[in-house]
Amino acid sequence: MQKVAREQLLELKRIVRERGKEINCPVWPDCQARLFESGDFAAPRRVWSPRAGGVFTIPAGVPISQIEVLDEETRKRVSSWIWERNAAFKTLGEEDEAELPELTRAHIQELTKRKPLLAEQRIDRALQAIGKPPVSILSKSTFRPTGDQQEQAERKMLFEAATECGGSAGEMDWLLEELEQSGFVRLLPMSEPDSGLGPKVYRLTFKGLGRLETGGEALVSKTAFVAMWFDDEVEGALEKGIASAIEEAGFKPLLINRKEHANKICDEIVAEIRRARFLVCDFTCGLLPDNDAKSGKTAIARGGVYYEAGLAHGLGKKVIWTCRSDLIDHVHFDLRQYNCIHWEDGKEDELRRKLVNRIRAEIT
Repeated sequence: MQKVAREQLLELKRIVRERGKEINCPVWPDCQARLFESGDFAAPRRVWSPRAGGVFTIPAGVPISQIEVLDEETRKRVSSWIWERNAAFKTLGEEDEAELPELTRAHIQELTKRKPLLAEQRIDRALQAIGKPPVSILSKSTFRPTGDQQEQAERKMLFEAATECGGSAGEMDWLLEELEQSGFVRLLPMSEPDSGLGPKVYRLTFKGLGRLETGGEALVSKTAFVAMWFDDEVEGALEKGIASAIEEAGFKPLLINRKEHANKICDEIVAEIRRARFLVCDFTCGLLPDNDAKSGKTAIARGGVYYEAGLAHGLGKKVIWTCRSDLIDHVHFDLRQYNCIHWEDGKEDELRRKLVNRIRAEIT
């Protein structure tokens, strides 16, 4: 997938919207989209579709008919992913780049395996899709909007893509009403909720803005949270294997024991896991003599690692599991169903290679 900077994405979006031809959206065929072709047969086609989540590309030589998404649940997942990738650019520094989402049959197949968004994820994405005040969002839009109405209609469709509403007005109304009950948004006086004709207009409250600014899911974070035993015994695996693999794959390793902060450590851990793109959890642990054990030793399980892995799993984060080969039998049996990367002392380069491949395969 092609990498571009934030300003390049904005310019690309402008070109596609102004110069692209109107087509049926490959993700939502009953909606209109814009397709821009540069004339270079080797270049990917660019598509703008707010219903599908924003800007995405189609590889050169691949007919659009071959990538059409058929069932509604998959359309929701694909749109959510495209929106997620577009939202990534808002957090980039001036010199940073992110990948444009590329829609292929392989990506669609992979996205069918994605779990639906959790309630907490939908809340955070909804707040991001609404945006900071004085921006507001309408629960309905006119049939053929123009001017400012067009921008409002697009914001509504992007909201639906972000939160996996799938174009369902009923589900969007339900989500906005729940956000209002939770105090994250308020219904503006200009709305006409009783008539059933005019749209309801919502805007973030201080509470909603606070959650948007200080917490919530980091959609396009470049951070990988590392949970492991911080000891000299595994320092080589951390530095030469795990940390270097994360960096080689294009992410930044975050180790909570090296991060300066003034908060309680448990609060900081929860916040960073929520913000991370994925986790690497290493279950290597120390051993103590134990005459009652068959091996003569018993493991000192790293409770913090289990806690952080469980928290991430509950939040729907991708977790990559690793462990030193000679200690794999000491990992709790509930976790042995997962595909764990085994590593050995003195073979940190092999750990790095395996982990790079796993990250590139699983972190879409």
